[in-house]
Amino acid sequence: MRAAAERIQRILYTSLGVAALVYTLIDVDEAARQVLDLWSPWALFGYLACALLPVALGALGSFAPPRLLWIVATAYCLAYATTLAIWIPLLQSGSEQLASAPWTYDVVTIAASAAAIAWRPLPAWLYLGIMALMTAVVSYLAAPEMGWSRAAEDALFALTFSVIVISIIQVSTSAGASLDLAGRAAREEAAREARQSSAGAQRTRVNALIHDHVLSLLLAASRATGPSRDDLREVARSTLLALEPTDDGTDLAGEEVAARVRSAGATAGADAAFTWDVVVTPGSCVPVDPAAALIEASAEAMRNSIQHAGDARRSVSLRIESGSVTISVRDDGRGFTLRRVAPDRLGVRVSIIERMRAVGGRAVIDSAPGRGTEVRLCWQAADDR
Repeated sequence: MRAAAERIQRILYTSLGVAALVYTLIDVDEAARQVLDLWSPWALFGYLACALLPVALGALGSFAPPRLLWIVATAYCLAYATTLAIWIPLLQSGSEQLASAPWTYDVVTIAASAAAIAWRPLPAWLYLGIMALMTAVVSYLAAPEMGWSRAAEDALFALTFSVIVISIIQVSTSAGASLDLAGRAAREEAAREARQSSAGAQRTRVNALIHDHVLSLLLAASRATGPSRDDLREVARSTLLALEPTDDGTDLAGEEVAARVRSAGATAGADAAFTWDVVVTPGSCVPVDPAAALIEASAEAMRNSIQHAGDARRSVSLRIESGSVTISVRDDGRGFTLRRVAPDRLGVRVSIIERMRAVGGRAVIDSAPGRGTEVRLCWQAADDR
Protein backbone atom coordinates (compact mmCIF):
# COMPACT_ATOMS: atom_id res chain seq x y z
CA MET A 1 0.00 0.00 0.00
CA ARG A 2 1.36 3.44 -0.98
CA ALA A 3 2.17 5.95 1.72
CA ALA A 4 -0.18 8.90 2.17
CA ALA A 5 2.49 11.39 1.09
CA GLU A 6 3.08 9.46 -2.14
CA ARG A 7 -0.63 9.21 -2.89
CA ILE A 8 -1.07 12.95 -2.40
CA GLN A 9 1.98 13.66 -4.54
CA ARG A 10 0.61 11.53 -7.37
CA ILE A 11 -2.75 13.31 -7.20
CA LEU A 12 -0.96 16.66 -7.40
CA TYR A 13 1.09 15.53 -10.40
CA THR A 14 -2.06 14.41 -12.20
CA SER A 15 -3.85 17.68 -11.40
CA LEU A 16 -0.83 19.63 -12.61
CA GLY A 17 -0.89 17.76 -15.91
CA VAL A 18 -4.58 18.55 -16.42
CA ALA A 19 -4.02 22.25 -15.66
CA ALA A 20 -1.04 22.37 -18.03
CA LEU A 21 -3.09 20.76 -20.80
CA VAL A 22 -5.86 23.33 -20.35
CA TYR A 23 -3.37 26.24 -20.49
CA THR A 24 -1.72 24.74 -23.56
CA LEU A 25 -5.00 24.38 -25.45
CA ILE A 26 -6.10 27.91 -24.54
CA ASP A 27 -2.82 29.65 -25.45
CA VAL A 28 -1.61 27.49 -28.32
CA ASP A 29 -2.56 30.02 -31.04
CA GLU A 30 -0.99 33.01 -29.31
CA ALA A 31 2.08 31.01 -28.32
CA ALA A 32 2.55 29.85 -31.91
CA ARG A 33 2.42 33.47 -33.17
CA GLN A 34 4.98 34.56 -30.58
CA VAL A 35 7.32 31.71 -31.51
CA LEU A 36 7.05 32.78 -35.15
CA ASP A 37 7.67 36.43 -34.23
CA LEU A 38 10.80 35.43 -32.35
CA TRP A 39 11.69 32.72 -34.80
CA SER A 40 14.42 30.63 -33.32
CA PRO A 41 14.88 26.88 -32.92
CA TRP A 42 15.46 27.55 -29.21
CA ALA A 43 12.17 29.37 -28.86
CA LEU A 44 10.34 26.48 -30.54
CA PHE A 45 12.16 23.90 -28.41
CA GLY A 46 11.34 25.83 -25.24
CA TYR A 47 7.65 26.00 -26.06
CA LEU A 48 7.39 22.32 -26.93
CA ALA A 49 9.23 21.29 -23.76
CA CYS A 50 7.08 23.53 -21.55
CA ALA A 51 3.90 22.32 -23.23
CA LEU A 52 4.59 18.58 -23.32
CA LEU A 53 6.57 17.83 -20.17
CA PRO A 54 3.88 18.80 -17.62
CA VAL A 55 1.22 16.95 -19.63
CA ALA A 56 3.47 13.87 -19.62
CA LEU A 57 3.93 14.35 -15.88
CA GLY A 58 0.17 14.25 -15.39
CA ALA A 59 -0.19 11.15 -17.55
CA LEU A 60 2.52 9.32 -15.61
CA GLY A 61 1.42 10.55 -12.19
CA SER A 62 -0.78 7.63 -11.21
CA PHE A 63 1.60 4.74 -11.93
CA ALA A 64 5.19 5.78 -12.74
CA PRO A 65 7.97 5.25 -10.16
CA PRO A 66 8.45 8.29 -7.90
CA ARG A 67 12.01 8.72 -9.12
CA LEU A 68 10.87 9.00 -12.74
CA LEU A 69 8.23 11.55 -11.77
CA TRP A 70 10.87 13.59 -9.97
CA ILE A 71 13.10 13.51 -13.06
CA VAL A 72 10.29 14.65 -15.40
CA ALA A 73 9.21 17.41 -12.98
CA THR A 74 12.79 18.64 -12.59
CA ALA A 75 13.32 18.55 -16.36
CA TYR A 76 10.18 20.65 -16.80
CA CYS A 77 11.28 23.21 -14.21
CA LEU A 78 14.69 23.53 -15.83
CA ALA A 79 13.15 23.71 -19.32
CA TYR A 80 10.88 26.60 -18.23
CA ALA A 81 13.80 28.46 -16.62
CA THR A 82 15.90 27.90 -19.74
CA THR A 83 13.07 29.17 -21.95
CA LEU A 84 12.81 32.38 -19.94
CA ALA A 85 16.57 32.80 -20.15
CA ILE A 86 16.47 32.30 -23.95
CA TRP A 87 13.72 34.89 -24.39
CA ILE A 88 15.82 37.64 -22.82
CA PRO A 89 18.48 37.82 -25.59
CA LEU A 90 15.89 37.12 -28.29
CA LEU A 91 13.82 40.13 -27.21
CA GLN A 92 16.95 42.27 -26.89
CA SER A 93 18.09 41.37 -30.41
CA GLY A 94 15.68 43.84 -32.02
CA SER A 95 13.05 41.40 -33.23
CA GLU A 96 9.51 42.57 -33.77
CA GLN A 97 7.72 43.49 -30.55
CA LEU A 98 5.08 41.05 -29.31
CA ALA A 99 1.42 41.99 -29.64
CA SER A 100 0.53 40.44 -26.26
CA ALA A 101 2.10 39.28 -23.01
CA PRO A 102 4.58 36.43 -23.46
CA TRP A 103 3.03 32.99 -23.12
CA THR A 104 5.59 32.18 -20.45
CA TYR A 105 3.74 34.57 -18.12
CA ASP A 106 0.65 32.34 -18.12
CA VAL A 107 2.44 29.19 -17.00
CA VAL A 108 4.83 30.46 -14.32
CA THR A 109 2.49 29.01 -11.68
CA ILE A 110 2.51 25.62 -13.43
CA ALA A 111 6.32 25.48 -13.33
CA ALA A 112 6.47 26.69 -9.72
CA SER A 113 3.86 24.10 -8.73
CA ALA A 114 5.94 21.32 -10.31
CA ALA A 115 8.91 22.49 -8.25
CA ALA A 116 6.79 22.56 -5.08
CA ILE A 117 5.59 18.99 -5.65
CA ALA A 118 8.97 17.51 -6.56
CA TRP A 119 11.43 19.50 -4.47
CA ARG A 120 11.91 20.41 -0.85
CA PRO A 121 10.32 23.68 0.31
CA LEU A 122 13.42 25.89 0.27
CA PRO A 123 14.54 25.09 -3.31
CA ALA A 124 10.94 25.46 -4.50
CA TRP A 125 10.58 28.94 -2.97
CA LEU A 126 13.96 30.01 -4.36
CA TYR A 127 12.92 28.76 -7.78
CA LEU A 128 9.69 30.76 -7.62
CA GLY A 129 11.56 33.93 -6.64
CA ILE A 130 14.03 33.56 -9.51
CA MET A 131 11.25 32.83 -12.02
CA ALA A 132 9.32 35.90 -10.84
CA LEU A 133 12.37 38.12 -11.43
CA MET A 134 12.97 36.62 -14.87
CA THR A 135 9.27 37.05 -15.71
CA ALA A 136 9.55 40.75 -14.86
CA VAL A 137 12.55 41.13 -17.18
CA VAL A 138 10.83 39.26 -20.05
CA SER A 139 7.64 41.32 -19.59
CA TYR A 140 9.60 44.56 -19.75
CA LEU A 141 11.59 43.51 -22.84
CA ALA A 142 8.38 42.38 -24.56
CA ALA A 143 6.81 45.85 -24.09
CA PRO A 144 9.44 48.39 -22.97
CA GLU A 145 7.08 51.30 -23.59
CA MET A 146 5.01 50.12 -20.61
CA GLY A 147 7.96 50.62 -18.30
CA TRP A 148 9.36 48.66 -15.41
CA SER A 149 6.43 49.42 -13.15
CA ARG A 150 4.02 47.47 -15.36
CA ALA A 151 6.50 44.58 -15.64
CA ALA A 152 6.89 44.54 -11.85
CA GLU A 153 3.10 44.49 -11.41
CA ASP A 154 2.80 41.53 -13.76
CA ALA A 155 5.56 39.65 -11.94
CA LEU A 156 4.04 40.50 -8.54
CA PHE A 157 0.63 39.21 -9.62
CA ALA A 158 2.15 35.96 -10.90
CA LEU A 159 4.19 35.67 -7.71
CA THR A 160 1.16 36.19 -5.45
CA PHE A 161 -0.95 33.61 -7.25
CA SER A 162 1.95 31.14 -7.27
CA VAL A 163 2.55 31.64 -3.54
CA ILE A 164 -1.06 30.68 -2.82
CA VAL A 165 -0.88 27.56 -4.97
CA ILE A 166 2.51 26.47 -3.62
CA SER A 167 1.33 26.97 -0.05
CA ILE A 168 -1.65 24.69 -0.68
CA ILE A 169 0.63 22.08 -2.26
CA GLN A 170 3.10 22.13 0.62
CA VAL A 171 0.35 21.96 3.24
CA SER A 172 -1.08 18.92 1.43
CA THR A 173 2.26 17.14 1.16
CA SER A 174 3.08 17.99 4.78
CA ALA A 175 -0.26 16.55 5.89
CA GLY A 176 0.52 13.36 3.98
CA ALA A 177 3.93 13.12 5.63
CA SER A 178 2.31 13.65 9.04
CA LEU A 179 -0.16 10.88 8.33
CA ASP A 180 2.70 8.57 7.37
CA LEU A 181 4.57 9.40 10.58
CA ALA A 182 1.43 8.83 12.65
CA GLY A 183 0.77 5.55 10.87
CA ARG A 184 4.35 4.41 11.35
CA ALA A 185 4.21 5.31 15.04
CA ALA A 186 0.90 3.46 15.41
CA ARG A 187 2.32 0.37 13.71
CA GLU A 188 5.41 0.45 15.90
CA GLU A 189 3.25 0.83 19.00
CA ALA A 190 1.01 -2.04 17.88
CA ALA A 191 4.07 -4.20 17.21
CA ARG A 192 5.48 -3.32 20.63
CA GLU A 193 2.20 -4.18 22.32
CA ALA A 194 2.01 -7.41 20.33
CA ARG A 195 5.52 -8.33 21.43
CA GLN A 196 4.65 -7.54 25.03
CA SER A 197 1.43 -9.51 24.78
CA SER A 198 3.25 -12.42 23.19
CA ALA A 199 5.94 -12.29 25.85
CA GLY A 200 3.29 -12.18 28.56
CA ALA A 201 1.44 -15.11 27.06
CA GLN A 202 4.69 -17.03 26.74
CA ARG A 203 5.56 -16.32 30.39
CA THR A 204 2.10 -17.50 31.42
CA ARG A 205 2.53 -20.68 29.39
CA VAL A 206 6.00 -21.37 30.76
CA ASN A 207 4.89 -20.71 34.35
CA ALA A 208 1.93 -23.03 33.90
CA LEU A 209 4.05 -25.76 32.34
CA ILE A 210 6.64 -25.48 35.08
CA HIS A 211 3.93 -25.89 37.68
CA ASP A 212 2.03 -28.63 35.87
CA HIS A 213 4.95 -30.77 34.80
CA VAL A 214 8.28 -29.87 36.31
CA LEU A 215 7.17 -29.25 39.89
CA SER A 216 4.71 -32.13 39.77
CA LEU A 217 7.44 -34.40 38.49
CA LEU A 218 9.86 -33.33 41.23
CA LEU A 219 7.16 -33.72 43.88
CA ALA A 220 6.26 -37.20 42.66
CA ALA A 221 9.91 -38.24 42.57
CA SER A 222 10.49 -37.03 46.12
CA ARG A 223 7.74 -39.14 47.65
CA ALA A 224 8.81 -42.37 49.30
CA THR A 225 5.77 -44.17 47.94
CA GLY A 226 5.79 -42.33 44.66
CA PRO A 227 5.49 -43.76 41.17
CA SER A 228 7.82 -46.30 39.64
CA ARG A 229 10.86 -45.41 37.59
CA ASP A 230 8.99 -46.24 34.36
CA ASP A 231 6.13 -43.94 35.39
CA LEU A 232 8.58 -41.16 36.12
CA ARG A 233 10.16 -41.63 32.68
CA GLU A 234 6.71 -41.31 31.08
CA VAL A 235 5.97 -38.16 33.07
CA ALA A 236 9.35 -36.69 32.11
CA ARG A 237 8.74 -37.52 28.44
CA SER A 238 5.35 -35.78 28.49
CA THR A 239 6.93 -32.80 30.25
CA LEU A 240 9.50 -32.36 27.47
CA LEU A 241 6.81 -32.66 24.82
CA ALA A 242 4.67 -30.04 26.56
CA LEU A 243 7.59 -27.61 26.69
CA GLU A 244 8.02 -27.77 22.91
CA PRO A 245 6.40 -24.90 20.94
CA THR A 246 3.04 -25.66 19.36
CA ASP A 247 2.82 -23.05 16.61
CA ASP A 248 2.87 -25.22 13.49
CA GLY A 249 -0.66 -24.01 12.69
CA THR A 250 -2.15 -27.49 12.19
CA ASP A 251 -5.59 -28.12 13.69
CA LEU A 252 -6.12 -31.22 15.81
CA ALA A 253 -9.05 -33.54 15.14
CA GLY A 254 -11.65 -33.64 17.88
CA GLU A 255 -10.95 -37.33 18.52
CA GLU A 256 -7.25 -36.54 18.93
CA VAL A 257 -8.00 -33.80 21.47
CA ALA A 258 -10.23 -36.15 23.47
CA ALA A 259 -7.53 -38.83 23.43
CA ARG A 260 -4.91 -36.37 24.62
CA VAL A 261 -7.14 -35.16 27.45
CA ARG A 262 -7.49 -38.75 28.67
CA SER A 263 -3.77 -39.34 28.19
CA ALA A 264 -2.98 -36.21 30.21
CA GLY A 265 -5.24 -37.54 32.95
CA ALA A 266 -3.49 -40.87 32.87
CA THR A 267 -0.08 -39.18 33.07
CA ALA A 268 -1.29 -37.24 36.09
CA GLY A 269 -2.43 -40.49 37.70
CA ALA A 270 -6.04 -39.33 37.54
CA ASP A 271 -7.57 -41.28 34.69
CA ALA A 272 -8.57 -44.31 36.76
CA ALA A 273 -10.06 -42.12 39.49
CA PHE A 274 -12.57 -40.37 37.18
CA THR A 275 -15.65 -41.50 35.31
CA TRP A 276 -15.63 -40.20 31.76
CA ASP A 277 -18.39 -38.87 29.51
CA VAL A 278 -16.95 -38.01 26.12
CA VAL A 279 -18.92 -36.79 23.10
CA VAL A 280 -17.05 -35.76 19.93
CA THR A 281 -18.80 -34.49 16.81
CA PRO A 282 -17.35 -36.28 13.76
CA GLY A 283 -15.18 -34.00 11.64
CA SER A 284 -14.66 -31.44 14.40
CA CYS A 285 -11.23 -29.80 14.74
CA VAL A 286 -9.53 -27.60 17.33
CA PRO A 287 -6.59 -25.24 16.64
CA VAL A 288 -3.31 -26.27 18.23
CA ASP A 289 -2.95 -23.53 20.85
CA PRO A 290 -6.50 -23.78 22.26
CA ALA A 291 -6.23 -27.57 22.20
CA ALA A 292 -2.97 -27.46 24.16
CA ALA A 293 -4.50 -25.08 26.70
CA LEU A 294 -7.59 -27.27 27.14
CA ILE A 295 -5.51 -30.42 27.57
CA GLU A 296 -3.11 -28.89 30.08
CA ALA A 297 -5.78 -27.03 32.05
CA SER A 298 -7.99 -30.12 32.32
CA ALA A 299 -4.98 -32.18 33.44
CA GLU A 300 -4.22 -29.62 36.14
CA ALA A 301 -7.86 -29.66 37.29
CA MET A 302 -7.70 -33.47 37.57
CA ARG A 303 -4.39 -33.32 39.45
CA ASN A 304 -5.82 -30.77 41.87
CA SER A 305 -8.83 -32.98 42.51
CA ILE A 306 -6.66 -36.02 43.22
CA GLN A 307 -4.32 -34.06 45.49
CA HIS A 308 -6.76 -31.87 47.41
CA ALA A 309 -10.35 -33.16 47.20
CA GLY A 310 -9.76 -36.19 49.40
CA ASP A 311 -12.04 -39.22 49.22
CA ALA A 312 -14.59 -38.17 46.58
CA ARG A 313 -16.45 -39.18 43.47
CA ARG A 314 -14.94 -37.62 40.38
CA SER A 315 -16.07 -37.24 36.77
CA VAL A 316 -14.97 -35.61 33.54
CA SER A 317 -17.43 -34.45 30.88
CA LEU A 318 -15.96 -33.60 27.48
CA ARG A 319 -17.91 -32.10 24.56
CA ILE A 320 -16.15 -31.30 21.30
CA GLU A 321 -18.19 -29.77 18.50
CA SER A 322 -17.33 -27.85 15.38
CA GLY A 323 -15.87 -24.59 16.67
CA SER A 324 -16.31 -25.19 20.40
CA VAL A 325 -15.03 -27.34 23.25
CA THR A 326 -16.39 -27.71 26.79
CA ILE A 327 -14.66 -29.73 29.51
CA SER A 328 -16.07 -30.13 33.01
CA VAL A 329 -14.02 -31.69 35.83
CA ARG A 330 -16.15 -32.38 38.93
CA ASP A 331 -15.74 -33.89 42.37
CA ASP A 332 -17.77 -33.88 45.58
CA GLY A 333 -14.76 -33.55 47.83
CA ARG A 334 -13.56 -30.94 50.30
CA GLY A 335 -13.92 -27.89 48.05
CA PHE A 336 -12.25 -24.51 48.67
CA THR A 337 -12.81 -20.75 48.49
CA LEU A 338 -11.25 -19.33 45.33
CA ARG A 339 -10.76 -15.81 46.65
CA ARG A 340 -8.63 -17.20 49.48
CA VAL A 341 -6.14 -18.75 47.09
CA ALA A 342 -2.89 -16.80 47.39
CA PRO A 343 -2.03 -14.73 44.27
CA ASP A 344 1.38 -16.39 44.03
CA ARG A 345 -0.12 -19.87 43.76
CA LEU A 346 0.20 -21.01 40.15
CA GLY A 347 -2.11 -24.01 40.10
CA VAL A 348 -5.55 -22.46 39.62
CA ARG A 349 -4.83 -18.90 38.56
CA VAL A 350 -2.05 -19.55 36.02
CA SER A 351 -2.33 -23.19 35.02
CA ILE A 352 -6.10 -23.01 34.52
CA ILE A 353 -7.60 -19.50 34.43
CA GLU A 354 -4.78 -17.54 32.74
CA ARG A 355 -3.95 -20.42 30.42
CA MET A 356 -7.51 -20.46 29.03
CA ARG A 357 -7.69 -16.67 28.82
CA ALA A 358 -4.48 -16.58 26.78
CA VAL A 359 -6.12 -18.57 23.95
CA GLY A 360 -9.43 -16.72 24.00
CA GLY A 361 -11.24 -19.23 26.20
CA ARG A 362 -12.42 -19.09 29.78
CA ALA A 363 -12.29 -21.16 32.95
CA VAL A 364 -15.03 -21.09 35.57
CA ILE A 365 -14.25 -22.43 39.04
CA ASP A 366 -17.32 -23.33 41.11
CA SER A 367 -16.31 -24.52 44.56
CA ALA A 368 -17.10 -24.08 48.23
CA PRO A 369 -15.87 -25.83 51.37
CA GLY A 370 -17.79 -29.05 51.94
CA ARG A 371 -19.62 -29.22 48.60
CA GLY A 372 -16.96 -30.14 46.09
CA THR A 373 -15.51 -28.43 43.04
CA GLU A 374 -16.38 -28.06 39.39
CA VAL A 375 -13.91 -26.66 36.86
CA ARG A 376 -15.51 -25.75 33.51
CA LEU A 377 -13.22 -25.04 30.58
CA CYS A 378 -14.82 -23.42 27.54
CA TRP A 379 -13.39 -22.44 24.21
CA GLN A 380 -15.24 -21.18 21.13
CA ALA A 381 -13.85 -20.17 17.75
CA ALA A 382 -13.90 -16.42 17.12
CA ASP A 383 -16.23 -16.80 14.11
CA ASP A 384 -18.80 -18.60 16.26
CA ARG A 385 -18.88 -16.15 19.14
